[in-house]
Amino acid sequence: MVDDLDEGITHVIRGDEHLSNTPKQQLLWEALGAEPPMWVHLPVIVNEKRQKLSKRRDKVARWRTTWPRASCPRRW
Repeated sequence: MVDDLDEGITHVIRGDEHLSNTPKQQLLWEALGAEPPMWVHLPVIVNEKRQKLSKRRDKVARWRTTWPRASCPRRW
């Protein structure tokens, strides 16, 4: 969480399985005197067998984008 503060994270997008721990994380941000990010929870992505998609088990396309520090967008 400290690295999120250092990097200026404003939005967190994650799966519904993390919904239950969001209130605790919200309190931690507030306890540190920081403005909490916007939390977005999306449904879990499943494979053709209706199982939670796994990077290890299922063949999935993976991509990662890295932004140069100077041009990294801070607000959406």
